[in-house]
Amino acid sequence: MRIERLPKLRVSIINKCQLKCSFCGGNETHMENFQPDGMNELIEYEQLLKIIKIYIDSGGKYVQFTGGEPLLYPKIDVLVNDVFNMNGIPEINTNGIALTVNMAKKLKNSGLNVIKVSIPSFKKERYEEITGINGLNRVLENIRKAKEYLKIRINTVAMKSHMDEIALAIDTCQSLGIKQLLFLELLYYYDIKEDSKRFFKSEYIDIYNEMGPIIEKKLDAPIKKFDFYNEFENNLLFCKDKINGFEVFIKQARTTLRALSCNKCKHFCQEGIYELRLSTGGYLSFCNVVNDNGENLSKASETEINDLFRKYLEIFNNGFITDFTEFKLKHLI
Repeated sequence: MRIERLPKLRVSIINKCQLKCSFCGGNETHMENFQPDGMNELIEYEQLLKIIKIYIDSGGKYVQFTGGEPLLYPKIDVLVNDVFNMNGIPEINTNGIALTVNMAKKLKNSGLNVIKVSIPSFKKERYEEITGINGLNRVLENIRKAKEYLKIRINTVAMKSHMDEIALAIDTCQSLGIKQLLFLELLYYYDIKEDSKRFFKSEYIDIYNEMGPIIEKKLDAPIKKFDFYNEFENNLLFCKDKINGFEVFIKQARTTLRALSCNKCKHFCQEGIYELRLSTGGYLSFCNVVNDNGENLSKASETEINDLFRKYLEIFNNGFITDFTEFKLKHLI
């Protein structure tokens, strides 16, 4: 398989978040903002733009902003517009708390492609238990108003204790006029603490076999596998309502692309190398597990950045497909 372009660039732009979701882990797992200890300063704005521009000029396309909570970043609309003007496709992952009408208008005018709102639970009490705040109604109202200006997809993590929410999640999205809902498989991270490991083991479900029949019955349609999602992932399933076109996606962390260096890695990894990640401090890596798989670009020259993107493209081209399902079931569940 020859990859013609770089994978998505996932950019953490801020460490702050209003929520403390139990499945996220924040700095404990480095789930979003993975970088070596000691990189505490935010990368300079002009250097951030330089990295993104070189990524786009090198054949990259999608730039996804995350955090923390990216809508807390002071210049988020300016950043989105700068990427749009570079002919990149900017996207945002958000918890929706700060997605006001004013914010939605600014992001639309800035050229935002899509905003993905993460909702950990569609039940008020459970949402508060997971996030630490009473914010579900606020988020849903924000979505209802913001959809007039932005394309919105709702993401939610599939958990065993939330099996009773599948139909509710679909009904909620449809009542809001949202056309896409994505269920994400709960991910295991190698360095999480014992209480987080217990949480994973108690909440993990086989997202396709356990949730699939419920979704198919709700939408009266079969779940299908994308023959070709993109060059880097092949784990996406979908079910489409024949009447109103509403789509439910299921993303499994099963068969994923691995780098040759993964053969020597002692850590369990579900995600593989489907995207590049740039941290708040400017650390660029194709891996969010091992520190020596990335480079600090906070002070790097254009030549150094170009060389690193070429190196990473070759790593992806030399990658191989692995199915971790049996390993996961044997060692974790």
